[in-house]
Amino acid sequence: MRLLAALLAFALSTGLASAKDPEPDYGAVVDALVRNHVLPAYRVLADRASYQAGVMAGLCANPNPETLAVAEAGFSDLVTAFSQVELYRFGPARVENRFERLFFWPDRRGRGLRQVQAMIAGTEETATDPDTLASKSVAVQGLTAFDFVLAGQGKDTLTEEPGGYRCLYGVAIAERIETVSSALLADWEGSGGYAAKMLNPGPDNDIYRSREEVLQEFLRAVGEQLQITRDFKLLRVVGETPEKAKPKRAPFWRSRNWLRSVGGNIDAIHALFAEGRFSDAVPVQQAGLVRQLLFELAQARRAILEVEHTGLSAGAVLKDPERHALLNYATIPLKSSMDIVQNRLPTALGLTLGFNSLDGD
Repeated sequence: MRLLAALLAFALSTGLASAKDPEPDYGAVVDALVRNHVLPAYRVLADRASYQAGVMAGLCANPNPETLAVAEAGFSDLVTAFSQVELYRFGPARVENRFERLFFWPDRRGRGLRQVQAMIAGTEETATDPDTLASKSVAVQGLTAFDFVLAGQGKDTLTEEPGGYRCLYGVAIAERIETVSSALLADWEGSGGYAAKMLNPGPDNDIYRSREEVLQEFLRAVGEQLQITRDFKLLRVVGETPEKAKPKRAPFWRSRNWLRSVGGNIDAIHALFAEGRFSDAVPVQQAGLVRQLLFELAQARRAILEVEHTGLSAGAVLKDPERHALLNYATIPLKSSMDIVQNRLPTALGLTLGFNSLDGD
């Protein structure tokens, strides 16, 4: 009997061992994220920034409603491209305040706006030279400044005369965005660049010692972006009722690119998890977490897209009870997405995300 019990125990133990999940392949996930998403997204940003610099120069040389429309469309595409890399606030984005140089937002006290308005009201030659503009406040040289140049009060002057001051200031901003975007791409792609550091962690790596650390960086960045998109770009703008909405808190509200920015954030995160090979790292019994996350993101995106397609201004959208309700609804699946990314998925992966830079904000 003792022999039989021992054999039974051995059989059970080997059966349990064989039923265990294989070791998670963090490397496959990191490789897919870096090669298939981060690098292509930065290439698109650099390309759109270069195009925008060209069309702005064309607008200044030949100002008319048609060239202005081309510049406005290019800016919308540039906002979309930036929204796809906005979550990568780490690494090269932190060098020389590059992130803030591209996107100075939120501007809670309106200081940045006042600086941009003062720049446009004057005729300071240093504002029309991208090299000297680089030494000025980050608030006057990025996408939010560009938004005001193209869509803020007095934008009609852009079509009045060739080489106008406001237009040349816009060219300088576009060239600054091109320079910063190109520098970001170079720092990611270069030999020994940030992509290489993420793909090759180890004891000699001065940033990442393991693939787990790299994956933690990505999940932390995604969780923070979801929080920013939901809490800052939506909740603080939409409000509880149409009467309590504050459309001027939205980024890019003047150029009607607010929801394009929100949608781009969601699209970028959805793509990361749809094609990021997380199935190679998540235990089989918890694989449904990724499917649930994709479902929640798709629900939020569908609601945003339905409102975005109207082409209405933020103010007009938020006054409409039905569209206001859709935007309010979008915050619900985004909240669920935050919980999955910040809590449930790290637990399933055996990771600890640690400090959230937005805690206490």
